[in-house]
Amino acid sequence: MAAALLTVEAQGRIRVTAMVGVSGSSGHGRVARARRGWLRARAGVLPSAVMDDATFWDLISSIDTVALTRGDEETALELLRARVADLGPAAIDGFHDRLSQALYDLDGRDHFNAAGDNADGDDAFLYARCYVVALGRAHHTAVLANPSQMPQTHEEWCEVLLYVAPEAWAERADQDPADYDHLSPVSYDRGANQARWR
Repeated sequence: MAAALLTVEAQGRIRVTAMVGVSGSSGHGRVARARRGWLRARAGVLPSAVMDDATFWDLISSIDTVALTRGDEETALELLRARVADLGPAAIDGFHDRLSQALYDLDGRDHFNAAGDNADGDDAFLYARCYVVALGRAHHTAVLANPSQMPQTHEEWCEVLLYVAPEAWAERADQDPADYDHLSPVSYDRGANQARWR
């Protein structure tokens, strides 16, 4: 299990100053997931995001849902990536916060139990919730109200949505996406939305 030494900086930002116990792995996605695990565990310590709901969902509407539903996540998110990369650092963090909130809202026992094959693990459930968000605001609202509309198969994933903010930040800062250290006010880990698991 990873452990990190954190220091509080200006505006409530938290930066990792040391890290222990994270084993190396090849592949950007695996590294990002390893780092994301300890960052999310500390979610809930920062104030609300600087991006409003309307702006977030307008950005999400850039996703090519035709490409997404045929399983081409990379192509589907090309325009979204470009738009988020054009934002300033605070707005990139705001996008990540709004995404975390949208995923948190779908975290609950009813949605998990309705997720078919996507209820076979924490990652599968997370990527299925990403798919719901990627299909847009109306779809997210519908699934939130009716858990039976949750994606049922591993083909209905949008894992790469999780990496849009880190990659946009990295492009602007000329850094590695795995070094993105922003913490969102809520965690999108399974079980974080405790009220929906009772």
